[in-house]
Amino acid sequence: MSETPAGPGWWQASDGRWYPPDAHPSAQQPPPPPPTQPPPTQAPPSYPPGGYPPGGYPPGGYPPGGFAPGQPPPRKKSKGWLIALVLVLLAGLIGAAGAFVYFEFVQGDDEPEITGDPVTLEPVDFPGESPFVTGSAVADTSLSSAAVDAANAISSDLEVDDETGGRIATGTEPGLYGGTMDEQACDPFALADFLESEPAKAAAFAGVLELDPAEIRPYIENLTPVLLTADTWVTNHGFENGEATPFQSVMQAGTAVLIDEHGVPRVRCFCGNPLLEPETADHTLQATEGEEWDGYEPDGVRLVQGGDTALETVTLIDAESGEQFDRGLGPGQTGSVQATLRWSTEADMDLHVLDPEGREIYFASPTSTSGGELDLDKIPGCGSGDRGPHTENIFWEEDAPPGEYTVFVLDYTSCDAPTEFSLQVVVGGITVISETGTLSSSAEESTRFTFEVY
Repeated sequence: MSETPAGPGWWQASDGRWYPPDAHPSAQQPPPPPPTQPPPTQAPPSYPPGGYPPGGYPPGGYPPGGFAPGQPPPRKKSKGWLIALVLVLLAGLIGAAGAFVYFEFVQGDDEPEITGDPVTLEPVDFPGESPFVTGSAVADTSLSSAAVDAANAISSDLEVDDETGGRIATGTEPGLYGGTMDEQACDPFALADFLESEPAKAAAFAGVLELDPAEIRPYIENLTPVLLTADTWVTNHGFENGEATPFQSVMQAGTAVLIDEHGVPRVRCFCGNPLLEPETADHTLQATEGEEWDGYEPDGVRLVQGGDTALETVTLIDAESGEQFDRGLGPGQTGSVQATLRWSTEADMDLHVLDPEGREIYFASPTSTSGGELDLDKIPGCGSGDRGPHTENIFWEEDAPPGEYTVFVLDYTSCDAPTEFSLQVVVGGITVISETGTLSSSAEESTRFTFEVY
């Protein structure tokens, strides 16, 4: 028999146990009878396609805060069957086309790696990022298909450079450049005028070409305007922060340049940039920067090196016909007849030409009714330090009258020293006179040479 617990309200049940007041049968509901069948199955909640219930989580994820104690995370479905299927398919492909797959891998391994810094491509009408001159005037002359074909034939005979894949050309080779017989590719005198008005640019320009700034005009005025007939690699120079900035560039065929007497491009006419021969050691034609033009091919690019001997006349490809023709050196105009005098002292040498009617063209009579014109007249001056080379030029642009012409050189002022000179006459694009001589005293005259125009 159990003991009576302390406290009021406790009561004793029939089984002899004592219970607290709130457990009295009068305050309790009878316990429900045990279930005789399982509760009906409830339908799962529905969610939008591809969605998750509020607070839910994507497959493979976990609910915020993790799982309740003792509750295991849901098991992920194994993807082993999918991996196995992929492997089976790959095995089938390799078995059916193993040779093809092998070939592709071998080809990728054999591709040559491009090494070296890129060169900058410069189209004909693009002056570059930092040009020396803006708005420079050049002739609107393009290469005809006949001229391009003639240029390609010359390139095909040039030696291939093993290092770069370009074509090695000597600047004195006939047909390396182009032009026309009635129009200059550009105006070197305008460039000289511009640089004289821009001392900082003149100093930078002169530094590239190893000149004194005072030597710029005579240097430029004795370069020869031509057109590139093939894409050509040079060491170009822009102008930034008061300095000449070198970079390797390929100029497009048709670009107007000034070449020296060894056939090396020295100035790009369109922008006035000074040029040097290319530096190929750390660069490649396979990688480029800038706009690539139609027809650019690395193995068609020329690398021009100077000839051992100086040119007397330069043989150009006619931009229209594709035929070759000669012209005198320097910036003088060519035409149906061109006579050119060149020398390299301070002496004042004069060029004279007599036409078939006996009319004489020289410094005191620079034009004639027959169409002849003295377009270059140079007076260096004794003691000036200007030793040239200097050029004088007389030409008939077209329709020179037929008959016999006479040409000679006069030493107007000798400066008390002998002067060697060269004299060239080109008729119809063919050199008919190429002579050298020496004059030693003022008023001395050279041999008189004659030529015919038909």
